[in-house]
Amino acid sequence: MKGKEKMNILGQIFDALRVLVPAADLQEAQAVKLSAFYPIWNADERYGNNNWLRWGANADGKPLLWTTTRNVQPGGGAPDVTPGSYRLLG
Repeated sequence: MKGKEKMNILGQIFDALRVLVPAADLQEAQAVKLSAFYPIWNADERYGNNNWLRWGANADGKPLLWTTTRNVQPGGGAPDVTPGSYRLLG
């Protein structure tokens, strides 16, 4: 297997994890370990209560995982700006 083929396979594995991890029924501690596979917070999105999203990074550069604490409308503010709408997991 050549390098380009390996990279394509790794890309497909990463894409599969980005689909499967958010759909899994994980405990918070498990989800935090897999935070890189959750969607990144987007200002243009509407989020329901208990959505898990990536925003920011910890001191080690690992993505931080947040959960919504209520419904968030598009343009509702990032987790670090509107702490009443989000809770940091982990």
